[in-house]
Amino acid sequence: MHRTRSRLTYANVTSTLALVLVLGGGVAYGASKIGSPQLRAGAVTAAKIKRGAVTAPKIRSGAVGSAGLAPDSVDGGKVLDGSLTGKDVDASTLGPVPEAEAVNGQTMKPFSKLAPADGPTVSLLSFAGVNLTGRCPGGKPFLQIANGSGKIAQLESEGVADAATPYTIDSVSLQDVEQLISLGSRGAGTAAVNFEDGNVTTLSFGYRFEGAGVGCRFFGRAFGS
Repeated sequence: MHRTRSRLTYANVTSTLALVLVLGGGVAYGASKIGSPQLRAGAVTAAKIKRGAVTAPKIRSGAVGSAGLAPDSVDGGKVLDGSLTGKDVDASTLGPVPEAEAVNGQTMKPFSKLAPADGPTVSLLSFAGVNLTGRCPGGKPFLQIANGSGKIAQLESEGVADAATPYTIDSVSLQDVEQLISLGSRGAGTAAVNFEDGNVTTLSFGYRFEGAGVGCRFFGRAFGS
């Protein structure tokens, strides 16, 4: 016991205490100073991160791309309303547009069909007592309207062809088939069929020649009841 005490000098105690403080303080200092610059690339893996430790404020804007998302991890509830526009939507994922819908108490029915060049007559629309057909002889669009109701009806129509040539049909009797347009390679117009019972079927339509190997495109919509 005497020997041990003889070696515990002030210098020994002081130097040992200083060493402990340096080592202990160095560890604390190092722990408080280790940041991302001191970490080797790839040193921190997903398995080393506590679940829920990474929140949105800790992710740099734009850092997570589509490759970083798990399949089906983003659903409709996670998309901000109004944030998606037409260019963001894959058209092939959309279902068909309904053929008819109610507009202001009337039923609306759209149509868009191609009549092959020099091919047979194509049925475009059969709706509310009106039958609409189209054909494309020699690359010239022909649009015909027929009364399919069995009732007396009057036809009125007007439009323009090739952005210059207007035409008008003033209240003619529509018993069977009436040539609606046969002017130009493209154009648009409107028509109204007034039936004897007071019902009216209205049409807005367009047409264009799409090429010798293609045909004539007819498109538009009808309103009726």
